[in-house]
Amino acid sequence: MKVLLIVTGDTGLQYHRQITPHKVMARVCGDEVRVVPNFDAVTDLELQYFDIVQFIRQISINGHTKDVIDRCHRNGCKVVFDIDDNYALNSDHGIFVEKALVNRCKQFKIDKGIHLSEHEAKQIPYGQYVSNVKDAIKYADLVTVTTKSLRNFIGRGEIIPNCIDTTEEQWQTKAKESNLMRFGWIGGLWHEKDLQLMDSSISYVYSDKSLKNYQFVLGGFNVEQQIQFKIAEFHKNNPAYMYGNNPCYKARLNEIENRTQYLRYEDIMTDNKRMLSSEYRISLSNYIDRQYETKEPYKRVWGKSINEYATIYDDIDISLVPLRNNQFNNCKSELKLIEAGTKKKAVIASNCLPYSPFPDNTIIKIDNDKKGWYKAIKRLLQNPQMVVDYSNRLQEYVTEHYDIVKWSKVRHDMYNRL
Repeated sequence: MKVLLIVTGDTGLQYHRQITPHKVMARVCGDEVRVVPNFDAVTDLELQYFDIVQFIRQISINGHTKDVIDRCHRNGCKVVFDIDDNYALNSDHGIFVEKALVNRCKQFKIDKGIHLSEHEAKQIPYGQYVSNVKDAIKYADLVTVTTKSLRNFIGRGEIIPNCIDTTEEQWQTKAKESNLMRFGWIGGLWHEKDLQLMDSSISYVYSDKSLKNYQFVLGGFNVEQQIQFKIAEFHKNNPAYMYGNNPCYKARLNEIENRTQYLRYEDIMTDNKRMLSSEYRISLSNYIDRQYETKEPYKRVWGKSINEYATIYDDIDISLVPLRNNQFNNCKSELKLIEAGTKKKAVIASNCLPYSPFPDNTIIKIDNDKKGWYKAIKRLLQNPQMVVDYSNRLQEYVTEHYDIVKWSKVRHDMYNRL
C-alpha cells in the first residue's frame, strides 16, 4: 500500500498524528509512505501512484476541501482525514483571536494595495477554516480521531489513539538524579487558563514551611530575549502603525504579547517569583536559552525540538496536568498521560475528560478546588513511595493500551479496507 502524507508543519501535531504512526506502520506492515509539504504542487500523474492520501486540518491552501478530495478520487486515491482536536474554538481562545486579527490585517492591506507577507497570504477566515474541516469530515473516505469524546462531537470517526514510538532515544526512561521531588508542567502556548487552576495551590505549597525538598519545573519555556526592546524596535521601524485604528498594529502587538505567555506561566509556577532568591531572579530575567541545575524551588527548562522534546521529562518526577473542564478541552486527547506513562512519571491531573477515564490507581485526579493540587502535592511529598507506585502503574497501563505496533496494524487494516 502506498500512502502520501500532506505534512504542512513540524509541530507535535504532525509528529504524533502523521510522521511517527506512519513511520511505524511502514516498518511493521511494509507500506510505502512518502511526505510532501504542499498538496497543490502534486500533479495528477504523481497522485495516481498512491492508494491513500492522508492529511490533517487543511489539505490545500488554495482549493476548497471538497474539490481537492474529488481530485484525489478522480486519480484513484482514497482520502484519510485525521482530526485530534475540537475545531470549534471559543471566541476568547488565543488562536481564534490571533486568526481574527491577522485576517483583519490581511484585508486592510488588500484594500490599501499593500504587499502581504507570506504568513498573511496563507491565512483564511476562521469561518472558512471550519467549513473546510466540516467538508473533510463529510467527504473523506475515512476519518480517524483520538478519542471517543471527539468522535461523538464530530459525528463520525475511527479511534486511533496517540501512541509513542519507544524505539526513539528520546523516549527512553533516563531520569536525572535529584534529591528533590520535582513537579513539572510541560507544554506549549495557550494554556495560561489551565495553569491558573494551580495558582492558589502552588502558593499554599510555598507557604507551607513543613514541606521540604521539592521543586517546580516549567518545561518548554520559550520567549524571545528582551521582548520589551523588540516592542520598542517595532514602534520605531513602523511609525505608521501607531496612528488610527490600524488592524495590522493590533495584530502585531497581539503576536508580540503571545510570545510572552511563558513569562506569565512562570509567575504562576513561582508564586510571582516570591520564593526565589534575588540572585536567581536576576539570572532568570536574562532569558538566555541554557540548561542548568539549581536547588531553588523552581527550575526553568527551555523548549526543545520535536525530536528532543521528550527529554524534558527527564527533569521531573511528577507531571502536573491541569485542564479546564469545558467542551473544547473534553475533546482533547490523553497525550499528556501517554507521554508521562512512557517516561515512567507519576501524574496529577484534572478530573475531567480526557483524563478521567484512566483508572484511579494510575493517576491522581483533582477536582479543581483551590487547595486540590496543594493537597495532592503535599501527600506525595509526605509519602514518596506513592510516586514510585503511581509511575509504575501508569507505565504498565500505557504500555498495554497504547502500544504503537498494535495500533499501527489497526491503522494498516483500516486503510487496506478502503
